[in-house]
Amino acid sequence: MPDAKNFIHYNALGEAILQTRVQSEVESVLPPEGWTHRGPAQSVVLIDEVDKAPRDFPNDLLNEIDRLYFKIPELGNSVVRASAGLEPVLVITSNSERNLPAAFLRRCVYYHIPFPEGRLEEIVASRLPEFLQVESPLLAEAIAFFTFLRSGAAAVEKPPATAELLDWLLYLVQRGAKLSSGLRGQSAIVEPSLVTLLKHERDQQRKTLLWDEWKSQQ
Repeated sequence: MPDAKNFIHYNALGEAILQTRVQSEVESVLPPEGWTHRGPAQSVVLIDEVDKAPRDFPNDLLNEIDRLYFKIPELGNSVVRASAGLEPVLVITSNSERNLPAAFLRRCVYYHIPFPEGRLEEIVASRLPEFLQVESPLLAEAIAFFTFLRSGAAAVEKPPATAELLDWLLYLVQRGAKLSSGLRGQSAIVEPSLVTLLKHERDQQRKTLLWDEWKSQQ
């Protein structure tokens, strides 16, 4: 008869609970392959964009956090409980696209992550190695145009986020834009690329106007 452990997969919270135990205590429930036990250790579990999860998910998550143990019916209802003092730390992100239950929010320590003003060059360099050791007019003007789109002066429906900036720069580099030249001298490449930054129909219809307005201000 096949060993049930061969068919068990632990997701992030379950793995974090397992890692709080001494290996000998959970040996009977560990998969035979593809598992590294580094415990007993405390883990950080990231749950990203909880506001996009099904409506009942936050309350279901509260239940799991309150208990911090799980049972495995396939292994005789074995119980694995987080060790005291090593309980996982949960980092939960939300874009505030819908309201979360009050009971859920009461149990959270809230922190607003501000937009990284002044760190955009550093962020780009960490993600796109082309810009790592280069003083680039392309990057400087790209950030200036990106900042313009995020300002109230542009009045776009959806201001671009850092992810759009990275996608746009990657597009420009792949289309042959020169790092040593600013945006204006490469309009033939730049103007068609603006749809990477503009994610609303009205904004895309205005891309030429926005591009011309920014150029006139510089």
